[in-house]
Amino acid sequence: MANDLTGNPLFITEVNGAKTGDLSIQSIAWVADQTGGDDIAADDDFLLTDTAGRRLAGKRATVAGDDGFWSFPNGLRVDGIIVSALDGGHCYVYIR
Repeated sequence: MANDLTGNPLFITEVNGAKTGDLSIQSIAWVADQTGGDDIAADDDFLLTDTAGRRLAGKRATVAGDDGFWSFPNGLRVDGIIVSALDGGHCYVYIR
């Protein structure tokens, strides 16, 4: 399945999936989808940065299915995002 950067949430399934411009992030979810072949295995990595390379969210799975969720109740303002690592699963970025 391809990246969908047009809606809310942004849906990212491939490394280097990027959205440019001023964004206010409400939350980020890195999740597995066992039915779609997007499993998260032990030692899979996830990294989301802004376009300047600053880390916004990241994790290494310690066991299979070890997903992650990051919440920014007041919004996190960034100038674009890039998924730099996505070994398994897929990423949802919810925009305010």
